[in-house]
Amino acid sequence: MSQNKKIINMVRIASVRRVVTLVAVLAVSAAMAAAATPGVTASAASALVITQKSQPVWAGYSAYPVRGYIDSASAIWTVPKVSCKPLLPSGTPRAAVWVGTWGGITSMQDGTAWLPQIGTESDCNKIINGHLYLGASYWMIWEMFTWVKGGGNAIQYGFRVSPGDQMSANVILTGPYTSAPAKRHFQLQIEDDSTRQFANIAVTTNKPVAAGDIVREGGGIVEDNGPPTCVYQVGGLCVITTNGLADFYSTPVQFSYVGVDSNIIGGSGGYDYFMWDMRYNGQLLAVTEPLYIRSYGGGSIFDYTIAWLRQS
Repeated sequence: MSQNKKIINMVRIASVRRVVTLVAVLAVSAAMAAAATPGVTASAASALVITQKSQPVWAGYSAYPVRGYIDSASAIWTVPKVSCKPLLPSGTPRAAVWVGTWGGITSMQDGTAWLPQIGTESDCNKIINGHLYLGASYWMIWEMFTWVKGGGNAIQYGFRVSPGDQMSANVILTGPYTSAPAKRHFQLQIEDDSTRQFANIAVTTNKPVAAGDIVREGGGIVEDNGPPTCVYQVGGLCVITTNGLADFYSTPVQFSYVGVDSNIIGGSGGYDYFMWDMRYNGQLLAVTEPLYIRSYGGGSIFDYTIAWLRQS
């Protein structure tokens, strides 16, 4: 499918389903205009600032305006196929692909960040609502994540998807467009372009949140199952553990389109980027490939690939 057609799919999500907001119209219109212009690789952009970060949970890229905040994030990707080993002793690794907005580095470090996000999850031996799905299973997921005590919600599971399905998704701030703490409203939209399954979810933070703690940056990532921990014991002996990142070596995650926008809430000064590599116990689990960027007036469009290296 051509890049132009992929971006048109984003228009159809925002318009045909009658969930148009001003921010979605601005973001998609700018994206379509930018699609016809050459992009630049990270190495070729003289003024581009990309800061590399490593941590144990996710890999990908995020963009943030030099000043101000973003008001939407969008992405197109293909659901990765995972290779699963038996439950015993290999556990329940996963590869969750997310698009979302989140707080800045300071709020992530001090535990005040929030992450409205939507995506897909490629699982091995997943336990969902008390049911064990042995082998590989694939799901649409969404979440309002935060470290704030009593805030947010656990991951919610939606329709089933299949490896190789092309997904299109938006996370859109619908208000308030202020920097001061307030309960923030979002639309989380996702469509399986291969099967035409669709979800449009309205979600609100259950606590007031400052803009810098929830819409400072946005992008697309692949997330693992966290550091290995025991999830099932028999007679005091741990027999099932989470085991980090599922193997998607044969089908790297390709973000063919990631866009962030800041037309409404006052982002300015261009965009800088974080490159996130997934590293646990000193070993790289997943690595982001070089970034290709298409920038436009109120936002940034970019694409990249995330490659699997090893399971934690």
